[in-house]
Amino acid sequence: MESTPKWSPDGKSILFRSSKEADAPADLYVANIDGSNPRRLTDTEASEFHQSWSPDGTEICFVTVIKGVFEIHIMPASGGPSKTLVRKKGYQAFYPAWSPDGRYITFTRDVSEGSEPGLPALFAVDMEGKELKISDENSFPDK
Repeated sequence: MESTPKWSPDGKSILFRSSKEADAPADLYVANIDGSNPRRLTDTEASEFHQSWSPDGTEICFVTVIKGVFEIHIMPASGGPSKTLVRKKGYQAFYPAWSPDGRYITFTRDVSEGSEPGLPALFAVDMEGKELKISDENSFPDK
């Protein structure tokens, strides 16, 4: 089952998730826009999701959940090992998106453990894993 297609910046490829069954873990693939030359990018027991291309199309970022811990990874768009940028127990990381210059990835984090579960926050992380908090639930009074 294929889902959540994302166009490459040059418009020549599609990045997508694929799993054998609806509830099975999904891996990431890339293929030409006509469906030819599908290549598996990830091969793990976890599911990868919320994938995104870097602005220059050389890397992708994605979310994976390993032993209940949400992580944000980057990897070459051509395949190869991934690098973990964000990994914190008790937080759920979602929707990573690259900055236009490719220097940062923004993402949403929800607290899932601790004294205040469910408080959303926006963060950015650089390519070395240094995080910057952009906002939290109380940052914008007009809500």
